[in-house]
Amino acid sequence: MNVLVCAACGRRLSPPLRLLPELPERPPRDGRKLPDGSRHAPSTVPQGVYSVDPEPSGAPFVPHPDPDWMGAAVPGTVVLDFGRCGPPGRQGPNFVCPGCGAAVATLFADCSGPYETHFLPDAARTVPA
Repeated sequence: MNVLVCAACGRRLSPPLRLLPELPERPPRDGRKLPDGSRHAPSTVPQGVYSVDPEPSGAPFVPHPDPDWMGAAVPGTVVLDFGRCGPPGRQGPNFVCPGCGAAVATLFADCSGPYETHFLPDAARTVPA
């Protein structure tokens, strides 16, 4: 088990987590409504685990080589499940360390895709729990 800590100040950023050997396949949007009327955004990994995504993700965005493709190639590292519908993550890091205020992650939670928190490679590190 590991915990994520802020690389700038050492503040703990997560509960104890178990590393998955690889990133699971991202789930399709299930479209279910939650009791408050919001849409369900499926999580890529279950709570209590994390995974390292080998692909770049998050801002800064770069244009996709296919002009008909509506997405963008987006750099991030660790994928966690911290909840449901929220910010789309298109503006870059939106999660700061509560200890020092350093930008540490980008939350992707716009209900139209999987729910993920991508920690910036140089902003967070893992230490034994």
